[in-house]
Amino acid sequence: MNTEKLQIYLDQINKIKLENFISRSEWGPINFQPLEPTIKLILEHTKLLSALPMDKLPSNIMSTMTNQLGDLVTALNRINGFKIT
Repeated sequence: MNTEKLQIYLDQINKIKLENFISRSEWGPINFQPLEPTIKLILEHTKLLSALPMDKLPSNIMSTMTNQLGDLVTALNRINGFKIT
């Protein structure tokens, strides 16, 4: 069972700083404040997941988690890369 990809996704999510993620000066009045509770919950859960022994998970659970975390990383990267042009 390959836990490397799952750990990479968790590491990417765990690097997010909530205070820099919700609003930025270059965004002006636009922000993601309404999403703050959800993003905070996501960050808390991924920190907890990172502490678990992933190599003990059944392969079907590992596969599902990897796919869903990959989708989550993609969505968070869209927010993180948000630019006003």
